[in-house]
Amino acid sequence: AGGHFYSSDGLTMYYNFSHFLATGSFAVTIDDGNRGVLSAARYPAVGTRLWYGLGHQLLGFPLYLLAFGFENEAWRWLVISLQGAFTMTAAAWCFHRILLLLGEPAPRATLLTACLALATPLLCYAKHDFAEVSLVLVALLSLFCFLTFEQNRRRRWLFLAAFWAAYGVWVKYSFLVSFGIFLGFYLVKARRQ
Repeated sequence: AGGHFYSSDGLTMYYNFSHFLATGSFAVTIDDGNRGVLSAARYPAVGTRLWYGLGHQLLGFPLYLLAFGFENEAWRWLVISLQGAFTMTAAAWCFHRILLLLGEPAPRATLLTACLALATPLLCYAKHDFAEVSLVLVALLSLFCFLTFEQNRRRRWLFLAAFWAAYGVWVKYSFLVSFGIFLGFYLVKARRQ
């Protein structure tokens, strides 16, 4: 978390959210000043709805609210840049819980979780404002909920597994392919039961 944005995606999401807080709408027009111009340049239709990265932004909603409590924009950026670190921590916790559900001993699960957090590209992405860490978290949450359903047979866990798999599409549209795989897997498992 360097206290600044690393990509135009992160900057665009920041401006979209600031516009949402100011107006209550994700619709940005060319007349919204330079913050709208950045988004309008990327989405040329005037008045377009800016859903890009909405799932990623919603996961960071508490941080965005906290950040906009600061008057200084540099402090806002610093707080928002922590989203990757918090998301990676949640993903690592979820991965650890999955390993325990699969019967791994706690020391091995902890070692594998440390490898995931420190020896994969997850750490690099967590330092930036990319949505990939949020995708990892959403996929792991979906798998965790499904494995919990497998153990206790409560349908709410199956619903939560499907919810998190579908939510991944809101984080990044390319997750649609993974959502199809997750959904197919869950349907096959549900039919066998």
